[in-house]
Amino acid sequence: MSVDDVKAALVEANTLMVRARGTFLGATEVVAEGKALAESACHDSGKDEVVAASKTFIAAAQEIERTVRRFDCAIELADEYRGQI
Repeated sequence: MSVDDVKAALVEANTLMVRARGTFLGATEVVAEGKALAESACHDSGKDEVVAASKTFIAAAQEIERTVRRFDCAIELADEYRGQI
């Protein structure tokens, strides 16, 4: 594989990562909407299931945020590497 082939593969990989990142950001919106809907339906409920569901929505949003940051780092590092070769 030539250097130009490697650079082209990195560009393609970054394009796919940017697309995947966008998908995860869309999932953030879905999680936020689901959490808001659940909270409005269970307003002021102290049931264990409701509390657990709320914590699950928060954990999902945090995991998505971490994944998006990983995509950002991977994209940045791939760009740096492509510039160095």
